[in-house]
Amino acid sequence: MIDRVTFDLGAGRSHTDRITVRAGRVSRTQFSLSQPTASQLTDWLHEAGFGTVEALDETGEPVRPQSRRLVVRALVA
Repeated sequence: MIDRVTFDLGAGRSHTDRITVRAGRVSRTQFSLSQPTASQLTDWLHEAGFGTVEALDETGEPVRPQSRRLVVRALVA
């Protein structure tokens, strides 16, 4: 299986072209997923009653546009 993923920052969506090979047969699938921004996630968690909410990258530093991962840590108020 091969996934070719692109991200549309303006739309907040990832687009995936998936190629699968099984028993010599090739199939292609495309799908798109909505991905909320770090600020949307932190807003939602604050609204849900969490006191401290942090958006971090894979190293534990504050998330930046070039970060490869988003980790959100939310603590109960």
